[in-house]
Amino acid sequence: MQVIRRPIPDFLDTTGDAREIDPDQLMDAISGLLDEVIGQRECSRIFVTGQMAGLAFVDADGRAVAPLISWQDTRFGDIEHVNTALTADELARLGDGLRIGLPLVTLSHLEVPGGAYVTSLIGFVVGALIGSRARWMHATDAAAMGMLDVPACRWSSAALSVARLEPGQLPEPVADLVVAGSSQRYGAQVATAVGDQQAALLGAGLDAEQISMNIATGCQVSRLTSEPSSPAQLRPFFDGKYLQTITHLPAGRLLRDAVREHIGHEPGDSEWERAIQSASDQDSAVGRAVATIAEACVNAAQRLDPGSTILFSGGLAQRVSVLREAIEEKLSLPSSVFPGDDAALEGLRQLSRA
Repeated sequence: MQVIRRPIPDFLDTTGDAREIDPDQLMDAISGLLDEVIGQRECSRIFVTGQMAGLAFVDADGRAVAPLISWQDTRFGDIEHVNTALTADELARLGDGLRIGLPLVTLSHLEVPGGAYVTSLIGFVVGALIGSRARWMHATDAAAMGMLDVPACRWSSAALSVARLEPGQLPEPVADLVVAGSSQRYGAQVATAVGDQQAALLGAGLDAEQISMNIATGCQVSRLTSEPSSPAQLRPFFDGKYLQTITHLPAGRLLRDAVREHIGHEPGDSEWERAIQSASDQDSAVGRAVATIAEACVNAAQRLDPGSTILFSGGLAQRVSVLREAIEEKLSLPSSVFPGDDAALEGLRQLSRA
């Protein structure tokens, strides 16, 4: 599988707490990449994945009527008023926990433009490709909006009330991948977008006996289950399964800060690689960061039940062997490492074969 990467547009402004993306710039970048990948070839289907918990306001033709809002937007920090408006059972059924940047929290403060529909950032991409508002949203994407009753796979009436939305303003959540529409530009069907975490774990080959540790810029520890319950977060997966997952664990950002401290400036690629070699020295800043990451992963695994083997994925897990070894030793479990360049793309490839 060939992987081609291009940067997405920068945020419109980073002087405050808003983290918004120009929708036209984003689609120009995506169309340019698709032009390069598809070229003169025939393409029958396009699959989409990406970071979840983004927010978009669109019209009936799928055109954005406001800048896209990233999950990194932190303008609206009053979580408590959302928490108090929902019962404990209602919150548990939403599956993902409350946090700043969650679309439910954002929408509880932000007025939806008049006559606009609401979708995710990757749902907007699907709609822009087909030239029409995407009327379905895969459960893996819908759950990240913070308004999905995960076990029932339908929008929570209580959460919609907090967000001040009517069900008709959102796409219909679906458990199975469906065709959202067709792209005239590429002559291809476009499937509903899926969450990047779920796509990556599907591509990495996670099974029910394993504990997944996806360690890159951020870190998530997850287990597959057939039951819609979890001691932590609960997220939809594929084929009727769910993920018990713990997210926002320390990972690459912490290690980069430690490397910066170790060498006294922002590391280049070669300096980064050399600094990582000192990770086995537990008295160094890098070694302490690795120990912190390992401890967080182990604690999360024990909370979820570590299973019988560890499945590592993500660039940091692939590159820092001392991190894997520390986790293996603490859990007394063997491990395997997903060797590929991009597990999420591999997950999309598997979905294309289904």
